[in-house]
Amino acid sequence: MTCADRSAIDTYMYEQMKDSAYDRHHVSRVLDLALDIAECEPDADTDILTAAALLHDIGRGKQFENPEICHAAAGGEMAEAFLLSLGWPEERAAHVRACIASHKYQGAAKPETIEAKILFDADKLDVCGAIGIARTLLYAGQIGDPLYRRGMWDKIITGGGGDESSSFIEEYHYKLKRMYDGFYTGRAKEIGAERRKTAEGFYNGLAKELGMPKPKITCIGHSGFLVELPGVNLIFDYYTDKKDIITPGLFKNKTTCVFVSHNHADHYNKEIFNWRGYGQVFYILDKDCDTHGMGEVIKVRDDKIIFITGQIRAKAFGSTDEGVSFLVNASGCTVFHAGDLNDWYWEDESTREELAADEERYLGIIRGLENADIDVAFIPRDPRLGRNADRGIRFFEEIVKPARIIPMHFPGNDGTDYSEQ
Repeated sequence: MTCADRSAIDTYMYEQMKDSAYDRHHVSRVLDLALDIAECEPDADTDILTAAALLHDIGRGKQFENPEICHAAAGGEMAEAFLLSLGWPEERAAHVRACIASHKYQGAAKPETIEAKILFDADKLDVCGAIGIARTLLYAGQIGDPLYRRGMWDKIITGGGGDESSSFIEEYHYKLKRMYDGFYTGRAKEIGAERRKTAEGFYNGLAKELGMPKPKITCIGHSGFLVELPGVNLIFDYYTDKKDIITPGLFKNKTTCVFVSHNHADHYNKEIFNWRGYGQVFYILDKDCDTHGMGEVIKVRDDKIIFITGQIRAKAFGSTDEGVSFLVNASGCTVFHAGDLNDWYWEDESTREELAADEERYLGIIRGLENADIDVAFIPRDPRLGRNADRGIRFFEEIVKPARIIPMHFPGNDGTDYSEQ
């Protein structure tokens, strides 16, 4: 690149950058990161990369004026026109346009060339680590977004993000914490891994100061899970305990709630009633479960709200099989356990009409959870469904948007610690 071209590109970029979160300093950092990554990619054209990095956010002004405009697409067109005015060959100007058009996180265009992939990675790295936290907070203040919002049951909302009503906490879950798994280049993955530690440390410290619990989650087996929270244990669909996870000490100085979604043998084991002597234990079961002679229990049906104690509330939702599913809020954490609620898409056993009707029933139930702001959702992923094993999970993620989904209803997960997964 000639000195004249570089000077002209710099000047044009400065004229366009009016956003404090996406300013010329951001552009400079992205360029430095891009050139760092390019040192490990010998096939990269550094002139194309430099021009794309310098001009990648020039479309921000147009998007700010009209939110319907994609800044990446607009910026790519602006960059191409400007480079052509400098006398760049059409092919190279179009290459820069393609790099810029595909740099947006979750954008429609995906990076194809090595230069486009490097730009994508470099831009995403500037949303990682301490600088990413600082930029996100700066931008949130600029557009008037709060640090956090409260929703159902007065808990701090962690879901959502990416819209006009989001907060920093929501944006962290929607975007910031997901950045680290989408890099294209090895060097970016290396830098990202180090920055991830910084970002997670900040968020965990903030969450702790705001009183947002970090649950310890252990799979007891199959669809059985233990969720440990401050002062509370939640146990769902206990069936078998090959790893001896449930011990008397678990109940000490805690309130334990035991949930049973239905009476299938792989979800309901009457051994749970042997735990009564270990501490304060509440039993919440589907109304059709046989509890004769088992002492005091709470029987529930679909759409029933249960206030168990001051800090534990639950609501029963429907199922596409037997029984119910449970939405539980305890110690500021919202957990959903689906039981056997799933998109049971048995292609070889049902007609198209039956499959469509069953699927619509599933979708109807989970649409009732759209505003639940779920921190952890346990959803079946039954391998017997073959290529459709993930179907219910995909719909749940798209519609409900929980912070985390943990699959269940399959063998071999006994004792797995899902706390950090």
